[in-house]
Amino acid sequence: YIPVPVLNNEYYFNVCVGETVDINVKQNIDAYRFNWTGINSSKSSATITQPGKYKVEIQGCRTYLDSFIVIYQHCDLSIPAIISPNNDGFNDAFEIVNLNKYPGTNIEIYNSQKELVFENENYQNDWDAEGLPDGPYYYLLKFSDGISQEGIVNVRRK
Repeated sequence: YIPVPVLNNEYYFNVCVGETVDINVKQNIDAYRFNWTGINSSKSSATITQPGKYKVEIQGCRTYLDSFIVIYQHCDLSIPAIISPNNDGFNDAFEIVNLNKYPGTNIEIYNSQKELVFENENYQNDWDAEGLPDGPYYYLLKFSDGISQEGIVNVRRK
């Protein structure tokens, strides 16, 4: 009996730019062959250095397929989860700390109905939700190095 191989039990890796992801197929015996799509490895482990969707084909008495996604982000950014644009001088705009390291960053902001409410091709930390109701907004940051980051920012004026 050959045990079924198990891939890390993780299918989504969110890592910082410059870091690597080590993937290992766990098994008790050495009875499998490995074919990693997009990676030059035939071993039970692989090191990922680029974002993307990866697959591994594990061949033994049976063939098993597994896949995972690696997403890179700029971890040196501090992105607020809430803004309170009430002109009190505190969190009045969607200010991303260290964004100045990434000139030319595009931002798109959507409301809960998936309507684009703000877009800028060189964001300058100046979105203050003027004219928009309180609530959650989805943002998408697109950096000139090809990295994208997304999340939710809540607008609360009170």
